[in-house]
Amino acid sequence: MQPPGSSEVQCSHLDVSDAKLYYEVRGQGPLFLIMAGGNGTAAFFASFASLLSSHFQVVTYDRRGFWRSPIRDATNLDASRLLRANVADAAALIQHLSPSAPSIVFGSSWAANIAMNLLNTHPQLVWKVIVHEPVLGNLFTPKMLQGFSEDIDRIIAAFRQRGVPAANAILTAITSSKRDRELFVGSPVFKQLMLIPPSNQDWYFGVEMVEWRQFTTFEPEVLLDHRSKLVLMRGAEESPDLTAQPICVLSDRLNLPVVDMPGGHLGYITHQQEFIDSLAQLLSHHERARL
Repeated sequence: MQPPGSSEVQCSHLDVSDAKLYYEVRGQGPLFLIMAGGNGTAAFFASFASLLSSHFQVVTYDRRGFWRSPIRDATNLDASRLLRANVADAAALIQHLSPSAPSIVFGSSWAANIAMNLLNTHPQLVWKVIVHEPVLGNLFTPKMLQGFSEDIDRIIAAFRQRGVPAANAILTAITSSKRDRELFVGSPVFKQLMLIPPSNQDWYFGVEMVEWRQFTTFEPEVLLDHRSKLVLMRGAEESPDLTAQPICVLSDRLNLPVVDMPGGHLGYITHQQEFIDSLAQLLSHHERARL
């Protein structure tokens, strides 16, 4: 599933608590860890990672429970620990691949909460945590939260009755704009994702989505001491309130600017080169400011 013209990919596994993580490494330089959101796999970011690897050593991975990262005993799963386990997995990857230098971490949408929790619990492991359009229910207005809760119920019901495609149709409609979805469906990434077994997202809709409150709840103030390491991003194109509003609340409560990036909620897929150019320029500016 490696895109034409992409950099060489090194594939491996890392044993962690209760799971075996599949991961891919591209390029050389400072470590740049990309966390997948609802899709959960390295495949979602393969072409993005390939382009980004001209600037960094880029690591993508299948989160625990997805495709090539099996959980050893899913029958004895403590679902209440899912978020903490994902944070521990990310920390283990960084410690394994960059034991002597902190990493850049990128998390968008569902993955953004994992990234922020990593910054809170393991600040020494990260140089910058880039948060792009997080979905954080506790930062919604009461009306938005009620609607989101009802949408989650509809998504889970659709998955149980009609499978992954039906659940995805509802999810993408509430998290991305019509233009965003059209560009995504027309992208090479979408065609590559069609090669992944549909059962990959059974874990997301059947397990993580049921535990949505732990994955979409975060109190910004816990990062006040580490906010210099946090970069907030949103799409320059319009996104639905569910993905556009929380980043504004984070900005207000942490007194941090929000960087507008090319595209919408899926800009890192639909506007890849422009997104990466902007990202590299921004991180270069932060690096110069540090020196």
